[in-house]
Amino acid sequence: MKYKNYVFDLYGTLVDIHTDESLPAIWRTLAGLYAACGADYTPSGLRATFLREERKARRALGKQLGTAWPEIRLEEVFAQLLASAPRKHSVSSPVNPSSGKEEILLSGWAAFIANCFRILSRDKMRLYPGTKEVLTALRKAGRGVYLLSNAQAVFTRPEIEVLGLGAFFDGVFLSSDLMRMKPDPVFMDMLLQKYGLEREETVMVGNDFFSDAGVALASGVDCVILNTARWSGREISALKEEALKAYPGTARDKLVCVPTAAFLP
Repeated sequence: MKYKNYVFDLYGTLVDIHTDESLPAIWRTLAGLYAACGADYTPSGLRATFLREERKARRALGKQLGTAWPEIRLEEVFAQLLASAPRKHSVSSPVNPSSGKEEILLSGWAAFIANCFRILSRDKMRLYPGTKEVLTALRKAGRGVYLLSNAQAVFTRPEIEVLGLGAFFDGVFLSSDLMRMKPDPVFMDMLLQKYGLEREETVMVGNDFFSDAGVALASGVDCVILNTARWSGREISALKEEALKAYPGTARDKLVCVPTAAFLP
């Protein structure tokens, strides 16, 4: 094994997942949950308000941090939707619009809503074949195994446990915890610095030429892209050229794309 440290992406790399957050049934169910706590939204109105508040929060955080790739915590958006509901009615629920955003967050209600949102939007979640075998082999070989994922901790940490991956990682970095997301190199640098990893001894393993290759190349780390999307050879060549063009001076061998089976130890 060439590297001492392996930094994995999660979704699309280790986990085969599909979600659709636009499904009307999601927003009907969430609107019912909000109504039970005194906030009156139509399903379409709730979705539109959610998207508006999400964009607003990202813009504000990006300006605060000086990054084009900020990451918010979705549970804060869900809490804000309850606290600032334009139409309300009285309820006996201890969590209601008059509770205030911080109290709603502390109650755990917003985290519950975020997990409902995720579960309702998710129609597939399973490990790719060989995932545990690869991670087990790396651990047995004494390699460092880390996770660097653009993900919401509020529902990604439970998903990691459900999938049985919790014990494999020496460190887990999720974008909502660090307020930055790939391809922001600061996100990778935070992981490298916390665990004292040398860049030349570390490889990023992902499935995306923009976020995964981008964060690696911008940080001076090698990158292996797993072809879980089943791109053609021509598509891979075009995507690789585009990624390398974004980081002038990067050696071509610092970025490779391989079939998933080729990464098995």
